[in-house]
Amino acid sequence: MALWSIVSAFAVFLMHTTAQDANEVCYGDLGCFSGEGPYTNTGKLPASPDQLDTKFYLFSRSNAMLAGRQLLDFDSPSTLQLSSFKFEKPVKVWIHGFTSAKGIADVFSSEVGQAMAETIQKDDVNYIIVDWSKGVQYPDYAAAASNIRVVGAQLAKLITFMVDQTGVSLDQFHLIGYSLGAHLAGEAGKRLPGLARITGLDPAGPMFELADPAVRLNSNAATFVDVIHTDAPSLNVAFGMATPVGDVDFYPNGGARQPDCPDAVTETLSSLVAGTFDVSGLVDGAGCSHHRALDYWIESINSPCSFVAHRCDSYNKYEDGECWDNSDGSYAVMGYNVDPSAQGAMFTSTFGDGSFCGTEFKVSFKTRRYARTTRGQVEATIVGTDASTDKTNLFSSNSQSFEDDRTYGGLFMSRAGVGTVRELRLKFRASEIYRFWSWHGDLKINRIDIQSNTGVTAKEKKKEEEKKKRKENKKEKRNTTNNNRKMKGLSHILYVVVVVVLVADLAEPGKRIRYNTQKGKRLPELRSLPYQDILRVYGKQRQQAQSTRKQPANHGHHTTTVTPATTTTPRLPQVVCYGDLGCFSDEFPFDNTGGVVPQSPEYINTVFYVFTKSNPTIEARQAISYDDILSVQNSPFDPAKPVKVLIHGFYSYPITGDPFWAGDAMREMLKRDDINVIIVDWNKGAEFPNYAQAATNIRLVAAQVAKLITFLVNETGCSLDQFSLVGHSLGAHLSGHVGRRLPGLPRITATVRTRDFYPNGGKGQPGCGNTWLGSITSVFDPNLSLDDVVDCSHNRAYEFYIESINNPCKFVSYPCRSYDDFAAGGCRDCSNNACSVMGYDVDNNMAGRGKQYLNTGDTGPYCRYEYRVTIKTKAGMEHTRGELVAIISGNGQNTGPIQLFNDGSYALDQDTTHTKIVTSTVGIDSIGQLQLTFLATNNILYSWANASDLTIVRIDVTSNSGASVSYCGEMLLRDGVMNTISSFNNCDTIVP
Repeated sequence: MALWSIVSAFAVFLMHTTAQDANEVCYGDLGCFSGEGPYTNTGKLPASPDQLDTKFYLFSRSNAMLAGRQLLDFDSPSTLQLSSFKFEKPVKVWIHGFTSAKGIADVFSSEVGQAMAETIQKDDVNYIIVDWSKGVQYPDYAAAASNIRVVGAQLAKLITFMVDQTGVSLDQFHLIGYSLGAHLAGEAGKRLPGLARITGLDPAGPMFELADPAVRLNSNAATFVDVIHTDAPSLNVAFGMATPVGDVDFYPNGGARQPDCPDAVTETLSSLVAGTFDVSGLVDGAGCSHHRALDYWIESINSPCSFVAHRCDSYNKYEDGECWDNSDGSYAVMGYNVDPSAQGAMFTSTFGDGSFCGTEFKVSFKTRRYARTTRGQVEATIVGTDASTDKTNLFSSNSQSFEDDRTYGGLFMSRAGVGTVRELRLKFRASEIYRFWSWHGDLKINRIDIQSNTGVTAKEKKKEEEKKKRKENKKEKRNTTNNNRKMKGLSHILYVVVVVVLVADLAEPGKRIRYNTQKGKRLPELRSLPYQDILRVYGKQRQQAQSTRKQPANHGHHTTTVTPATTTTPRLPQVVCYGDLGCFSDEFPFDNTGGVVPQSPEYINTVFYVFTKSNPTIEARQAISYDDILSVQNSPFDPAKPVKVLIHGFYSYPITGDPFWAGDAMREMLKRDDINVIIVDWNKGAEFPNYAQAATNIRLVAAQVAKLITFLVNETGCSLDQFSLVGHSLGAHLSGHVGRRLPGLPRITATVRTRDFYPNGGKGQPGCGNTWLGSITSVFDPNLSLDDVVDCSHNRAYEFYIESINNPCKFVSYPCRSYDDFAAGGCRDCSNNACSVMGYDVDNNMAGRGKQYLNTGDTGPYCRYEYRVTIKTKAGMEHTRGELVAIISGNGQNTGPIQLFNDGSYALDQDTTHTKIVTSTVGIDSIGQLQLTFLATNNILYSWANASDLTIVRIDVTSNSGASVSYCGEMLLRDGVMNTISSFNNCDTIVP
């Protein structure tokens, strides 16, 4: 660290750092900037906005060239209004670092332009480049390091201006800063609470490494901060920093000197002595590692290969393969596609040139006990379904020592994505001295592990997913003939592989395959088993898969063949009886769980907790029992009031755990209604990982719930029609079993893709990605957390239900033949009470039957108010293309901008009618004003042949909250000009 301090001081000297007498400067609404407190790191105050002359340039797919750049000015709204900015699309903001560039042309010609091109090729985004080149001119680094504060304030002002003018949200913004630009992004983020993401590409180290966190990028600057370190100081001149500053910090190749980059000390001192030192040489030579962060970022955007990194204490441990176990989800993809849940220090390795990303393998083996010590080198080749690796030496020395009963491992990288591993080929070359003694010339091993840090590439992964989807479709067809025999709760688990006991492949990062060696040094072909077979293994006390072993052959080669467990052995039906709860067998139709019967009441230990307005918290819960009338009499249970019974599903947290959805539902219910709420806690019977056991335990727990309800009816005088059951996941089927035992039970709400309601089509919900962070191989891994295995869309059911209890916005649903018809704008007829309300208030409109569809938002609150907007264009008007934005106002509030036609080149012909269904979190009961803005297309393929304005003769707006207005009359909508309608005509007919 002492050497680093000398380097920092030397850098300050080189950059002409001088102290200033003044200790504060103020620049209008940008604020005041002090040189005291934590801001003493540069010894300078920032320059004025006039001196910095910061420029913000907008690019998009429609203006992706330098000549098409559009200048944005927060003091000139017209620059934004007349630009190609699309408020509904994400916004990427690029911030360069210390440079010798002279303006945007120089900036754009560097990797900045390449990064922008790669980004808009992948995603349709707004892309802003911040040109602050006048504030970062070589050689005055200290001044540049100070100027980030003013430019950060300017950037924050621009973003605030855009939010206010367009309605774009802060959670759409992603700032990417390189070197000093990373800290600049942090300055902007401090002024923008709610900013979505900041990416720091090798944040500058000099003047920041040892500085107060307040003056540099830190994890509080945005909702998610990811950082790539490539030039951290060690015993070297460095321009990056080693300190972790983000939510996740990536350290490729240890985060210091990068592969094939020259030694920075040698390059810098050589250039100084030769008198050739300049900034370009600094970047090409000593700055090679610093610059590598840009290379990795750009490659990560569209490359099918992913820079998979793993959380680890050090790079040495990573290289030793100690941190490649992903059972706790401790890996992430470095770069553009990082998962925002990533946390901590992550390490990975790269190549030194060309395509930097590759697959890293660890091959380790264990030597036989009592084998003679030998020395030599092991050469490995991995053969996969798609490619093979090059022959690679596993050890750095050709005279590696191998002793008996020890584990040895070596790493190597491959640019080839091998797909599924089929073979491992090993070749041992004994050292010369050991070859002479033949009894020392063999390497005798009895186990081999192969591990990959990256798994398959995106292309290969897509092929695997398509293959699995085809298998799922085939299985679905087989199962449709008998729904009672479906394993519904695991319908999204296609093929599961049990590592070690059965056979694994390298389909996911960090998965390990283990085989004992086979004569000829080739591994047998790998296989996987259908999930039903594995459930049977686990459902029958996890019986072990059978293996056939051969006796050791010559030279210590040990053969083991792994075969899957079989399920063809005939067996007798199982039946268990539990007193007055009844008997339970595994015969049809209850053979759906793989020959498993319910566990005993003593083991499951079901507990019923009652809550009322007098004890509305989990801490105040009171247990009641059907075997103890005093437990009911001494509880707050009121037989005169309605009773809601909440039943959780598979692998629920204990009732005191967090999160526990039933507790949230209970609190919301008691805020609204004076009722009894009973939570059924059968946590012990729904334990992970044994889904099959939990799926059959619902029969016993249902008998217990039915017994409790019967007991309450008989002993307290309440009636069966006071009870409503709410079950999630397995709890829904459990509720069904209760209903069959209690004819006359009035209502069961099954909060999992119910028979009647299909929000968003009833499939993948908006805002839900794939929440399976680990391999599907790990479904039965007891070390996984709940978040690793719970499906976001699956849980959205109870989130909708809980929100429906007290939210004034109602989940209005519509009968329709299919979701496709509904999404296209049809099926909005609620005559004859055909519609319904999903959730808690469904009883208020029980007329709505059949399949009911509705749309929701992607984040909570999920309920949305729906508006149907219909426009009719003027006959004879010129053909035009573009988009139409509306703001609906009334009752002192407005919807904000709503994009009616989200295609920027939507075709609008003369004398045609266009209808769009749009949603908003704001419900307008009485529409008093409608604002319309037409944005003509700026797509050069269309703009030359289309008019730049739009003429309409009628517009109708109807909301599902009951508001309806019509306007008739010719209205010319000019490009980019807002038009306001505040008085509405009574049109004779409604546009169809």
